[in-house]
Amino acid sequence: MKKLDEELYQLLLTLPRFPFLSLVRQDKRGLAEARRAFVKDGVSPTFGYARAARFDATGYLEKLGEVEVKIGQRAAPAPLLRLYQNKCAELRARAEMIVAIQMKNDDEVTRLAKVIFGSPSFTAEELLAEYGQRTAHKSFVHKTRVDGEMFARMTRTMLDHYGLTDWRIKVLKRLAIQIGHGKRDRTPMVRIPRNMLVSKQRAIRLLTHEIEVHALRTANGAKSPLHLLERGCAGYIKTDEGLAMYYQEVMLADESPKIIHAGFLEAYTVALTEQHDFTGVYAELCKVITAKKAWRLCVRAYRGITAPNKAGLGFYRDHVYRSGFMAVQAAHRAGGMKFLGEVFSGNISVEDLPVLAELKIPAGRLPDLVAEKVVKNELIKCKNRQSTT
Repeated sequence: MKKLDEELYQLLLTLPRFPFLSLVRQDKRGLAEARRAFVKDGVSPTFGYARAARFDATGYLEKLGEVEVKIGQRAAPAPLLRLYQNKCAELRARAEMIVAIQMKNDDEVTRLAKVIFGSPSFTAEELLAEYGQRTAHKSFVHKTRVDGEMFARMTRTMLDHYGLTDWRIKVLKRLAIQIGHGKRDRTPMVRIPRNMLVSKQRAIRLLTHEIEVHALRTANGAKSPLHLLERGCAGYIKTDEGLAMYYQEVMLADESPKIIHAGFLEAYTVALTEQHDFTGVYAELCKVITAKKAWRLCVRAYRGITAPNKAGLGFYRDHVYRSGFMAVQAAHRAGGMKFLGEVFSGNISVEDLPVLAELKIPAGRLPDLVAEKVVKNELIKCKNRQSTT
């Protein structure tokens, strides 16, 4: 099977580079102009996608078609073929979305987003009720703060704990943490925002989320017999984010009724797009969060959309945190520790676990949940360094 998997994976590597998430992001300069007009004059925004316009989506689809034919001709086990065929189908839907963006066909972008990411497993009303319950608890100010350099040191300790000594860390000017899978023989990497400043509890959640779930599943996949378990099988994102949310719940069980979890507001925004246009979604969000954050969430929810001027349009990706959490929680209740071992074999979705059983893929290493200890130790070291200077 290993030889067949290698052949199939090499076929995927013949495809042109396809930076999907970069292509669906709105033009930065146009965003600033759209925001000024929206805030000052109430003009419903329109978004441009210069990078998507330049991408040869038609050429990519033609090459993908050739790869799909060659994969179908391989005499490989049916479960293995299914994983690669599903991956090709996902790549096809993503490339077709770029074509739809180029044609400014917002309805088609939305349809394809639901094909790629699925639909939410909740309603806006359900989330708003939960939001009210959580915000009813008293909040407190975190005195201890973790900056980008401190977080990088914590990340290095976490990676070393799991034996990921070949993983690199870069502290860059960016908005969010990113895990690089090391595809096409690139070194796996964790990218950290230089100007990040988070609470101790937030640092614990981030390390659990990014290293003990995302990075560990990727590393487990790299050690598995299947290349796709490192790169990512079709639809794995929903399970990946759901697992990350699930382990955050485990780490902060005592606080979970009191906090708004990462991804909660993103999920609420996606649910609102089914009922409102951009202006309506923004107005609803401004009832519970600041205008600046509401704009940012709306922009994320409408990636790929040119004119978000009616209800039912959207990119839909951001619901996967919440929907994925619900799916993982249900699967864990049904399958227990056996399920967790299977799902940590690599970057695969809950739905594809029966395929792994057919292929006899071994279980992966589970998180040791050491983030809290790592954060506390680094903060003690930092305090000692300051006291000696």
